[in-house]
Amino acid sequence: MIEPARIGVFLFVIVLLLLVPHIIFVFFGSDLNLSSASSLSKFFNFDEEKNLPSFYSSLLLFTSSLILFFIFLLKRNNKKEFTKWAVLALLFLFLSVDEFFMIHERTTQFLRAKYDFEGIFYFAWIIPYAIGVVFLIVYYYKFLLNLPQKTKWMMISSGFVFILGAVGFEMLGARIYSANGGLKTFDFKVLSTIEEMLEFTGVILFIYSLLRYMKKELLIDNITIHFNSIGFISKDSSTKFDLLQLSNERLKKGLKFSLAVFSFSILVVALFSIAGKIYQIPFSDFSRDPLQLFNEPFYKGSFSQLGILFWSGSVVTLYFSAFLIRKLFNDKSHFYYLIFFGTLSSLLMLDDLFLLHEEFYRHNLGIPEKFTQLFYILFSVAIFVYYRKTLLKTNLPILIAGFLFLALSIIADKYSGSLGSLQHVLEDGFKFTGILFWFGYSLETGYYFIKDHLKNLPDIED
Repeated sequence: MIEPARIGVFLFVIVLLLLVPHIIFVFFGSDLNLSSASSLSKFFNFDEEKNLPSFYSSLLLFTSSLILFFIFLLKRNNKKEFTKWAVLALLFLFLSVDEFFMIHERTTQFLRAKYDFEGIFYFAWIIPYAIGVVFLIVYYYKFLLNLPQKTKWMMISSGFVFILGAVGFEMLGARIYSANGGLKTFDFKVLSTIEEMLEFTGVILFIYSLLRYMKKELLIDNITIHFNSIGFISKDSSTKFDLLQLSNERLKKGLKFSLAVFSFSILVVALFSIAGKIYQIPFSDFSRDPLQLFNEPFYKGSFSQLGILFWSGSVVTLYFSAFLIRKLFNDKSHFYYLIFFGTLSSLLMLDDLFLLHEEFYRHNLGIPEKFTQLFYILFSVAIFVYYRKTLLKTNLPILIAGFLFLALSIIADKYSGSLGSLQHVLEDGFKFTGILFWFGYSLETGYYFIKDHLKNLPDIED
């Protein structure tokens, strides 16, 4: 049974219980010979981070995000409102993370390193956050006006109280803190305490208004939570909504898949760790980005990396299309064509990514570059000859254009000495164009194979 008033009172009582040790340590610590720098004092101090009050504040904000997400699910068929509820849910999730991990404090450090803010803007995070508040007011203006009267004014009141503390009293505290050279005077401590209490009060009022809205307007009287489901039940039990809708069998499949992913991740990390031990290579040399390792600017190699993204898109498209065709339509011919063409794409992607034919095969394995290129040609011919009937159903001009531009890239590499300053423009430009045609062919082929089967779609089994 949802009882908004009782829940609100309970949440505020916890705030009062936290307030007592805060006042004792902050305002009477010196009289009681309690050090303000002690771990216990910091653990209860409202103005400190990563302690009990900040955790509770983060928890309240997360609770708000969770309730907003519930409302978003209930409003999912209302196109005018569901986006607004979703954005609010994400906003409060961010505020929850911000509160505990001090993102706004890092923002202040970043801004103060660039600009010498003083006075009310000493805590410089206020500036971007205040701008964000203005945008939110404009974005939600009509949405708020369309809410039920009581809900509207409770939400506005809770937002006013929260912003009054988070921004208003923060600015007053910043002025005193700045004027006293960073010392936390008695006046600052008073303002800081009021600020935090207003923030707590604002969030609790907001939670109360959301719960009341669910109960009075959406007629949700109960929230049920089980191991494999979370649901809403209305007063007359006419409205039931299962949030997760997970059967035990579905849950088992999810756990098996998660275990497989985790196992694969552990295997890859272990293999790289073992290789590092054998060849005395630090793991960071494998895991860190080359730009970081060699302290290079971000744009170096960006054109090449863009090509890798399109190679990856081709590979994913081909394998995913093959999986769907085999799973849904049991078409082995199209399935194997896509699998082998996806394998060829994977080899070309890995070669381009790690410079296999230019560096690894030639210098480490002693395989000449011509042999590698010959292998790719023969592998391509074998696929297209064996699956020629399937190949003829595809858009051949796009594939031919892809091969043509990749071949032009190889030719430009062979005659690089006579191309002068145009060498890399032509060689890499031809290669990138070929990759784009290859990606386009992969995308269209997968799409039309699936589209052709959907015309006579059979029953789909899970």
